[in-house]
Amino acid sequence: MTEHTTTQCLLFPDIFDRPVVAKFDQRQGSSDGGAVLLKAADQRLGLTSSLAACLKDERQAGKIWHEIEELLTQRVMGMALGYEDANDAAGLASDPVHKLLVGRDPIDGDDLASQPTLSRFENAPDRKQLFCMGEALADCVIERHRKRLHGRARRITIDLDPTDDPTHGQQQFSFFNSHYDCHCYLPVVCFLTFKRRIVYKAEVTRHPHRDPKDNPRFVVTNMKQSPQWLYEQVYCQRGDLENRIKELHYGMEIGRTSCSSFWANQFRVLMTAAAYVLMQELRLRLTRTDCARAQVSTLRERFLKLGAQVIASVRRIVLHLPHSFPYRDGFYRLALSLGAFPRLPEQNRRLQHSVSSHGRGLVHHRCRSPTSGSRDRLFCGAP
Repeated sequence: MTEHTTTQCLLFPDIFDRPVVAKFDQRQGSSDGGAVLLKAADQRLGLTSSLAACLKDERQAGKIWHEIEELLTQRVMGMALGYEDANDAAGLASDPVHKLLVGRDPIDGDDLASQPTLSRFENAPDRKQLFCMGEALADCVIERHRKRLHGRARRITIDLDPTDDPTHGQQQFSFFNSHYDCHCYLPVVCFLTFKRRIVYKAEVTRHPHRDPKDNPRFVVTNMKQSPQWLYEQVYCQRGDLENRIKELHYGMEIGRTSCSSFWANQFRVLMTAAAYVLMQELRLRLTRTDCARAQVSTLRERFLKLGAQVIASVRRIVLHLPHSFPYRDGFYRLALSLGAFPRLPEQNRRLQHSVSSHGRGLVHHRCRSPTSGSRDRLFCGAP
């Protein structure tokens, strides 16, 4: 039996009372049905459109099949869904949900960009465009929290910490770091526009049966309080940045910087950060629930990795999701907070008008009939 045949059809002859056949033949199915939540969050933030505006398209106009914003959205959404490498592009090119995320018809739309196209895309931006993207990303995050706090914030504390990004082979600008004992990049970004001073704490830690070890701490600040107060009341209370770094490493795979070019790797880091912003947006909208402090990998498994069948017609696009879904209440909460709205049966005729007046978004519907009982649906407006 050839490899191709094996991946299309599998037989389990004796694990149940009758043979079980598994077929990979559901062309209108997707394993990322919950990704519409990411699209709704992206539209609320205006994230990918702001980042795409920083990139210049220098390709020949007559040979362009995939627009810059489509390519950027494909990569950012893929990273948020756990596909950190462009190597998965071939297997996801015809996925109806992924096509929907970039604004194409999920059934009849053209396939998404291939791995070689995405590789060329990642190597195209120069440092000026990447600098502009970094500013746009920061502006988007600050504006989001300004709205969340209703303008009550008077001071922004920027918490900085470098993290190792091990490199392999002859990657541009890769150097040996004695602290991490490896060749690596050391991503950390800071823009300070005021005079500042450095607070230094000299400490030596001692443990039984171990040699003493230096444990210095540096705080760069423009605040004028005493060094001890700054260290104990500001630096030591700075939050859980280490947990966020672990999320970026193990939940978002920010260290997957395998390009030869330094700027291509920087582009990947920025796209990973953008994907992380979308995941943080989902978590913010789950405040006061059991997922309020969930890791991004948990959010992905519970709300995004959801089997769906996509049915498209002239009037609407319907995502058929599993009826037996243990995290349905959390999914509803996310959907409603991101622009979904309840739709009663008598509103069927007005669906198209409702979607156009509310913008492209999510719609959920629950009704009860004498024969079928409770039914739940998720509707997605046409791209």
